[in-house]
Amino acid sequence: MSGDLESATTVASFMEGFWGMGSTVSSYSTARRMEVGSPGGGAGGRAKKGDDPEKELRRALADRIEDRLHVLLDKVEDILAQNRSSVLTLAHALETHKTLSGDDVVAVLEHTEGPFVDGRVYADPALIQELEEYHAGAAGAHIAHGPVPIALPAATHRVRVPQAVATTVSRNGVTGNGVSRNGVTGNGVSGSGVSGGGVNGNGAGGNGAGPVTAEPDPLAGP
Repeated sequence: MSGDLESATTVASFMEGFWGMGSTVSSYSTARRMEVGSPGGGAGGRAKKGDDPEKELRRALADRIEDRLHVLLDKVEDILAQNRSSVLTLAHALETHKTLSGDDVVAVLEHTEGPFVDGRVYADPALIQELEEYHAGAAGAHIAHGPVPIALPAATHRVRVPQAVATTVSRNGVTGNGVSRNGVTGNGVSGSGVSGGGVNGNGAGGNGAGPVTAEPDPLAGP
């Protein structure tokens, strides 16, 4: 955190004082070297009696840097609020797997299946609610310097895998989901489709598969 704040202050300082990307376009280093004062002072390099031009220049620059950081902080808060669920899910994935590849990050954010992380679990609203509760507990523990009161929510068991069609082979045919005893029933194929008037006896009908008789080979000898 301290490193991020230091980096932000450094960038804001260059924006305001050197790069002309802040509220003014003049260069602090040039103004200091030429003792022309800070923008808006109106006195140029002429300082009032008892004033320190360098001190006033630094104070003005410091105020602009602080204002710039406040503006950026407000923008960051808005971004986090708009993407709160994505932040929570990405934080959970990092805490769970410790390391994420770029493709896995995309999978978590887009709720798809990645190379090593299944991001589909984060489409579950119930899990998002648990992550909210965990975040609140973790934030409170950080402030109180104590342990997190609840465990990290598990997401692995939430993957929805399509159930396989259960079929069993019975004595007289194939039974199970949509397959009847004496034929094939269910999705548009009835018992009369493959039985009776279809192929039975020695084929695939009647009460299942009938006896199979081997045909003699005409090229074979007696």
